[in-house]
Amino acid sequence: MKIKIKLFLYISFVVFIGTANYFHFSQSEANTAGEQSFPGRSVYSHVSYIGVDELFRDRDNVVIVDVRSKLEHQTLRIKGALHIPVASAGFVSKLRELRQKTSKSIAFYCNGQTCFKSYEAADKAMAENINNVYAYDAGVFVWARAHPEQAVLLGQSPVNPRDLISKKELRKRLLEPGQFKKRMGSSIIVVDVRNHTHHDSNGLVSSDEQLAILNGNGVLDASIKEAKTKRVPLLVYDATGKQVRWIQYYIEKKGLKNYYFLKGGANSYSATQIARIDSKTI
Repeated sequence: MKIKIKLFLYISFVVFIGTANYFHFSQSEANTAGEQSFPGRSVYSHVSYIGVDELFRDRDNVVIVDVRSKLEHQTLRIKGALHIPVASAGFVSKLRELRQKTSKSIAFYCNGQTCFKSYEAADKAMAENINNVYAYDAGVFVWARAHPEQAVLLGQSPVNPRDLISKKELRKRLLEPGQFKKRMGSSIIVVDVRNHTHHDSNGLVSSDEQLAILNGNGVLDASIKEAKTKRVPLLVYDATGKQVRWIQYYIEKKGLKNYYFLKGGANSYSATQIARIDSKTI
């Protein structure tokens, strides 16, 4: 009987250790996977983060702040979110004003797992002794798909998840600098959506280009209408290739199907031109 009891205890101990080791290994793997999926968590290890389910559950007790650009915020945002761009000069002062008005937790968000703006915002807040802040680092797209009734797309809510444009769909519209230039022609409409600081008076690749100040001078609307009427392609480029992701929503809403963007923006085109000049020199 004593032998049987000892054997039972031994087997139970082995099973327990094995289970504990497996649980520990699984947790370790999960944490590693999490860090790989969210690279900002290791870079900003001092910043606390909040998940999509937790933020949704506690949203009435949290002030949600969109720290992206105006174009991004106006295109797709979390319903009820404040807009305080982390790149703006008055970011910290506006946060101080916000903290004076409320003691609630503050959750910053940007586009997704590889966007670091939510961490940067929390880091800046903490440096100014504005505490109880978090980075909602899953981003606005995860939120819109998980809780479409609490998201706004081009002023409309709830959001239909099918209206969210995937990166795959965006890539179909991207042209390499060489391809972009080949598409140029008298029948093609080209729009530069960079700001005045980046815009060259002669344009990037054509003197016939138009400068569209987003949400300003109506050039983009007019260009879309012209492209539809003439049934010709619309070519659009920005500075770095990041704004066009949001412009795509607007173009799609207007019903234009024949359009393309310059991959990497004007910076990419300029780099390609410099590389060609250097290669000829060599």
